[in-house]
Amino acid sequence: MCGLTGEQQNYLEDQTAQLVQNIQPLVNSIRNATGSRTASQNEINSYISNIAETVNAISIRTATAVNALGNKALAKHAPPVVQVLEECKEQLVRLGNDGERTRMPPVAFKIARATKELVLRVDRIETGELREDQKLSLDL
Repeated sequence: MCGLTGEQQNYLEDQTAQLVQNIQPLVNSIRNATGSRTASQNEINSYISNIAETVNAISIRTATAVNALGNKALAKHAPPVVQVLEECKEQLVRLGNDGERTRMPPVAFKIARATKELVLRVDRIETGELREDQKLSLDL
C-alpha cells in the first residue's frame, strides 16, 4: 500500500484527539448546566466551532488524499464516513444555533465514532485488509 495512506491515518488520529478535547468539555458543560454553574452560550458555541473546524479539516484532507492517491479502496470506503461527519457537523451547528443543548451530546459522540471509523478504515486499507471490492456497512 501507499505510505501516504499511513500519513492520512496519523493525521486522522491527531484530529480525533482534537475532537475529543472539544467534545468531552462540550458534553460536560451541557450535562452540568443543571447544577450551580450554567454553561454560557459563548462557551458552547466555542466548542461547536472548534468541532466544526476540525470536521472541515478532516473532510478537506480526506478528499485531497482520495484525489491524490488514486487508491480505489480509499475512494470507496472513506467518503461515506466523511459524509456522516459533515451531516453531524451541520446538525450540531444547527442545534447550537437553536439552543437545543440536550440534543447535542449524541450528535457530538457520533462525530467521534465516525472519526474513529475513518481512522480504522484508513488503517485497514493501509494493511491491505480492506479492499475496493469489499462492502462495509456504516453503523454509527
